[in-house]
Amino acid sequence: MSQETLAEALGISITQVQKYERGADRIGAARLYEVTTILKTYLMFFFATPDGDDNEGDPGEMSQDMLTDHETMQVALAFSRIHEPEMRQAILALVLAAAGRGRVS
Repeated sequence: MSQETLAEALGISITQVQKYERGADRIGAARLYEVTTILKTYLMFFFATPDGDDNEGDPGEMSQDMLTDHETMQVALAFSRIHEPEMRQAILALVLAAAGRGRVS
C-alpha cells in the first residue's frame, strides 16, 4: 500500500505517515491499531526483529495472542492516553509488580 493511500485511509497527511515510518513522531496505540486494521495485519508485525524472530514462546515478551486480546488492547489504549510521565511510571511499576516481573527497566 502506498503512503498516500494509507494517509488517506487514516485521514492524515502523507508527511505525517512518513514521520511515523521514520520514527520522527510517536504513534499512539489507537492509531497503530487503526493502521493494523487498514493493512489487515497483526500488531506483532511491527515488533518482529529483523531476522524474523518475533520472540514467540518467551514468557517475558509479547505474543500475537496477547495483542489480539480485548483486555490487553483496552489497557494499552488507556495507557497511551496518560500523558504525565510520573503517572505512567507508577502504573507501569504496578503492572510489572502484579505480573511478578519486579522493577521498571
